[in-house]
Amino acid sequence: MKKKIGVITVHNNTNYGANLQAFASCEYLNKQGYNCKLIDYTISSHLKSTKLLSWLKVSWDNEKNKSLSRKIKLGISLLLSAGWKGKRLKNFSTFRKNNIKTTANCKDAKDVENLGLDVIVCGSDQIWNPTIMDGVNPIFFGDIDGINTRVSYAASVGKDKYSENEEKQVKGLVRQLDYCSVREEQTADYLSKVSNVNVQTVCDPVFLLEKQDYEKIIKKQVIKGDYVLLYSVIHNEEMSKVAQEYADKKGLKLIEICAGKDKNVSHKQILSYGPIEFLSAFKYAKTVITNSFHGTAFSIIFEKEFYVFDNKHGGSRITNVLSKAGLLERLIDSKIEKEYKSIDYIDVKENVKNYVQSSKEFLDKALNSEKENIAKDACVGCGACVSVCPKDAIRMITTKEGFLQAYIDKSKCIDCGLCKNVCPALNKVEKSEQSNKVYAFKAENEIRKESASGGAFYALAKAVIDGGGVFYGAKLCNDFTVKHVRGETEEQLSKIQGTKYAQSKLSECYKPLLCDLKSGKTVLFSGTPCQIDAVNRFVRAKNVSIENLITVDIICHGVPSPKIYNEYIKWLENEYGSKVAKYYFRSKRISWRGNSCLAVLQDGREIKNDKKLNGFMNLYYSNNITRKCCYNCKYTTQERVADITISDYWGIENINKEFEDELGVSMIIANTEKGNDLFNSIKGKKIKGSLEGVKQPQLKEPPQKPTQRKEFWQDYESGGLKAVLKKYGGVKKDSLKEKAYHLIRGNKS
Repeated sequence: MKKKIGVITVHNNTNYGANLQAFASCEYLNKQGYNCKLIDYTISSHLKSTKLLSWLKVSWDNEKNKSLSRKIKLGISLLLSAGWKGKRLKNFSTFRKNNIKTTANCKDAKDVENLGLDVIVCGSDQIWNPTIMDGVNPIFFGDIDGINTRVSYAASVGKDKYSENEEKQVKGLVRQLDYCSVREEQTADYLSKVSNVNVQTVCDPVFLLEKQDYEKIIKKQVIKGDYVLLYSVIHNEEMSKVAQEYADKKGLKLIEICAGKDKNVSHKQILSYGPIEFLSAFKYAKTVITNSFHGTAFSIIFEKEFYVFDNKHGGSRITNVLSKAGLLERLIDSKIEKEYKSIDYIDVKENVKNYVQSSKEFLDKALNSEKENIAKDACVGCGACVSVCPKDAIRMITTKEGFLQAYIDKSKCIDCGLCKNVCPALNKVEKSEQSNKVYAFKAENEIRKESASGGAFYALAKAVIDGGGVFYGAKLCNDFTVKHVRGETEEQLSKIQGTKYAQSKLSECYKPLLCDLKSGKTVLFSGTPCQIDAVNRFVRAKNVSIENLITVDIICHGVPSPKIYNEYIKWLENEYGSKVAKYYFRSKRISWRGNSCLAVLQDGREIKNDKKLNGFMNLYYSNNITRKCCYNCKYTTQERVADITISDYWGIENINKEFEDELGVSMIIANTEKGNDLFNSIKGKKIKGSLEGVKQPQLKEPPQKPTQRKEFWQDYESGGLKAVLKKYGGVKKDSLKEKAYHLIRGNKS
């Protein structure tokens, strides 16, 4: 069966380069025997230029001078431009319809996921330029659930470097790509440095096709006679003057393809051409003068005499391709100062051939890579294998249920076995003996107010940092993802307090944790038991002593789908008509026991424990959104994998009723002497406890797999989150009485 490939790039516009590179990408891949389609996805800001009226409105809105006289002049100008703009839009639309196979329209990442692609190819064009792409958009980095292979091809950043915040986002997205390539050498060097990934330089997709491939779709010579073609992506009066002088000298007419008329020129300007007419204009021109990257590219493809006017805007893209072709002398600053020799295209084609061939080999390797699911459904998503691999051969791929699974690229693998040695799923658990050292614990009241129960982890971590050590724990980030972070101050510690009912990402923790241990620091690491197992195995695989590593596991009830959680937050925002500023799975401002969800909205409202707000937790408790491996968890016993185990002390009333209060109590089990020593050093109220009467079922058995789990995910796939919240999450429509109550109360605390 042919691999299903989706190309995601900028295409739904009236830009020649964007449309022709999209055509070239899909055409080349289909010629190689793949089932390739262009993903019909367009960012919202670009949609404004796809319809005539909205395009005209953009021009109106962009005019800052709104005096009456200017309004009149602008209105007349826009009416006069409607003819050629409408014709241009139609020509581009017709080109895409007749020459590019596209998918169904996709509004977001979930729509792309539902296409059932095997591979996503990101690029080319400036898809990684935040300035023109409404910021850093993960979709254009292939961040789509259920995709087996993610490739970037000739992506462009459009500037020298990112801002600090942009760089942070891009770094993680680039690391998720299986094969990463860009169009400019400077960009490849920059991204390789910041992401520690092998980023290659490849040719623009238009070079993947031969001249004959373009000639097949050129219907006729649209410009009669002999002419010099001027193509300006950015209007430049000086270039226009040079082009006119050159045409006059050669006794040729000058024809310009441009995006806006200039009243001060006498030559013909054409604004309505589509891609087919554009190609025809290049094919039949005697000479081309341009300041465009794709103008340069098609001059080379059609073997034209040409000059490139340095517009200081195309940046390294133009100089890169001229350098590869051996034609840097064709880059001019202000005028054509001498009579150049005709370009020897035998040499140029040989120069470009090697460049193009290496680019094709990159694509071939990426698209034909074979992947092995290392632990299949037993994978816990810890990412230890990714961090230990010496060849960067492993990627964490998000399943359709939203869970990370590890896949190894067999073409990169050297069979060293390190990935399997550190995998918790593929190895027997090394547990401590069952401990009788069970305690009930309460930290200071101010700490407990922000903690899930008795503030156990805060107290343990504070003891470590007071001794000069560091801690690692799960943090609920501003974008509502959960990831492990490093900290060494009490301020950093306070930011990770509270329960997170979502799986955290560990990928950025392994290497700094190793550095901390090598430097002799005491390191406290908290996580689920499988994460603790992974960290222990990773450290040992690196031949580093774990003497200074103290591990704290939680009694885990199974990890829910991050995908469902993130969709749920967006659903809440839509339901409440405001962004969610903060979300608490459990809040002491409501209760330590029972449902205690709290959402703080950006408009100032606080939502407490209503049906909508309890929807996610109801799905969690149903076990339908639990990771598959959790149903067979080998850590759900009283013999633990960590030095210390912590949890809510459900059942404290059976041990010491007077010790319980409304701020919560932690249960702490010291499983090793190292753990016991740390427990003895922490500050707070402590009493001895017992495992008898403790209401923590996952000390005895894994969470049960619900009989309707398959049905749940089928319902989700067909009806989305709203359908499963209604059927499984208890989110029903408010009655008239409830609507009236919320209206009167304002749903405020």
